[in-house]
Amino acid sequence: DEDDEDEDLSKEERFAAELKAERAFCELTGKYVLALSAGLIEDRGSQAAKLRRRILRNETKLGHNFKEIVAHLDEEKLARRHKKATKQPAKSDKPGLSLEVVDDDDHVFDDVEPEEGSREDLQR
Repeated sequence: DEDDEDEDLSKEERFAAELKAERAFCELTGKYVLALSAGLIEDRGSQAAKLRRRILRNETKLGHNFKEIVAHLDEEKLARRHKKATKQPAKSDKPGLSLEVVDDDDHVFDDVEPEEGSREDLQR
């Protein structure tokens, strides 16, 4: 019956439905991952292992958001990602900017003569 409904949808509608389903699945998986990380669900035992396996099974099939959520299950993988992100960028051959600030443009209008006959000119 569901296959009949999918056949009636256009390509765009089918894609939108897939995205909605993936988003809902990501939200649910995120809650499971938080529960596993916080220790609310016991990490030992057959049920927890089964849940973890089912989550990991879909990691390659779904998008990047889902991969990021699943990455929180594997603390070692998450630590490696953070380590890579904190490494210093490679130094370039370009010279760096000096710390000295040049204020040449600040006094451009100080030397301008007031217009003849203006208030400033008459006050001189």
